[in-house]
Amino acid sequence: MTVTTHPTKALTGSSAPRDFPEENPAVPMFAVTYTYEDAQTDAREANKPAHREWLAARVAEGTIHTVGPFVDGSGALLIVEDDDEAGAAALVGKDPHCVQGFVSSVTIRQWKPVFGAMS
Repeated sequence: MTVTTHPTKALTGSSAPRDFPEENPAVPMFAVTYTYEDAQTDAREANKPAHREWLAARVAEGTIHTVGPFVDGSGALLIVEDDDEAGAAALVGKDPHCVQGFVSSVTIRQWKPVFGAMS
């Protein structure tokens, strides 16, 4: 499994939006995307109960805010709360799909919700 992270760059100068709510620095959030391979669909489906049980426990504890697969079956999106990208990577690395090798790549990017339920 390949894990890609994207370091956060601070906005500076007049290009920084001034009319949006300030992010809460105490609660970093990350958009995590999984990529799946078609050849592993059957094995991944067999592992889905363990994967979903693990996800449900993380949602219950508040470390994952929402999660779901892409409708084309190519992967999934998770919104994760952790101290930093390394912590988010360590967290999703414990997902049974990752442990069993059913996620071919993981991309982690810090995410700042501006409007809506998670802002």
